Amino acid sequence: MRIIVEKPSQEKLDQLKVEEWPIWEKEVSEFDWDYSDKETCYILEGDVIVKTKSPLKNRLKSFRCNVIEVNGHDFEDIVNSFENALKFKEKKTVIIAHTIKGKGVSFMEDNPAWHGKPPNKAEFEKSMRELKK
Repeated sequence: MRIIVEKPSQEKLDQLKVEEWPIWEKEVSEFDWDYSDKETCYILEGDVIVKTKSPLKNRLKSFRCNVIEVNGHDFEDIVNSFENALKFKEKKTVIIAHTIKGKGVSFMEDNPAWHGKPPNKAEFEKSMRELKK
């Protein structure tokens, strides 16, 4: 089995009707999950609030998930996490990607005001210079 990493187009996301996907809210419970050899994983941008008395990793493990934590800014680390996930056929795997908004750009890093806001030409050029360092 091999991993294919791609960024789906807006057309593909529209075709999947991602905007209509329900928000899953569920009390703590145990249930069986089917797991096939072929899996599709979509990592979508968005805000998530997880309320739990224990760390997210422990909470996910309580649902009998395999949990892998990665540096979300390291593409190689992300790809390796998908390869590691393939080793766990008996249960679902959740990958927690730790990231910082605007990482590597001085005026954007960890600044929520830049989330979803395009830079002007001068800001774009400055950010590209900083990212190439």
